[in-house]
Amino acid sequence: MEWTIELTGSGLGKPIAFTFEQLARMEMTRLDNVLMQKTHGPDEMTSWRGVSLDTLLAAAQIKPGPMTVLFEAPDGYKIRCSREELRSAILALMDGSGQWLSELRANSGL
Repeated sequence: MEWTIELTGSGLGKPIAFTFEQLARMEMTRLDNVLMQKTHGPDEMTSWRGVSLDTLLAAAQIKPGPMTVLFEAPDGYKIRCSREELRSAILALMDGSGQWLSELRANSGL
């Protein structure tokens, strides 16, 4: 899968980008018992594995102090979160069974 995540902004010491392949080689964290609220179908408890956002922000030399993080997706979706809200957050790369999310998307035809 070919994509890149970019971290930029005034709260960082340096802008940085990671490819999927780079992220896949990093240490992963597993989050269990995560409530997944679905638009279609019933909500469910699930697990995810991925790279800690703290790890990514540290690589970008995040500056100390309070801040907010704006996430922007290519489809125009945006959400802003405080750094505190992201303390235990991950950039999910795998589901709880160890299936790469990129493979799940490729197999779904999306």
